[in-house]
Amino acid sequence: MDERRPADRLRVRLRGDLTAAMRARRSEELATIRSLMAAIDNAEAPGVGSPAKSALLGAVGLGSGDASRRELNEADLGELLDAEITDRREQADVFESLGRPDEALRLRDQVVVIERYRDKQSH
Repeated sequence: MDERRPADRLRVRLRGDLTAAMRARRSEELATIRSLMAAIDNAEAPGVGSPAKSALLGAVGLGSGDASRRELNEADLGELLDAEITDRREQADVFESLGRPDEALRLRDQVVVIERYRDKQSH
């Protein structure tokens, strides 16, 4: 059984796929994977109103900038991936309505990449 946190398991998959995309020179897939990795990192960052942030405001000295990161569970990751998919679909619709089918297609291709991770999230 894999005892790593859900976000860490997903990161391992993303890093492996990132390497494969780099080797195959699939630039759009590469950009999408990097974007997902950044979204996970951002979601794990302590929130503005969090106790960790409040503690940092009064802290000084070595290590005072270290705050514990938020731990994402399976449901959190699913919501994050769903939001990434929804955002890209909405943007694609906008580009389509503006007569930019090339941009719409690029975003829909990104959705396909993200859906690979969403579909396997519960496994």
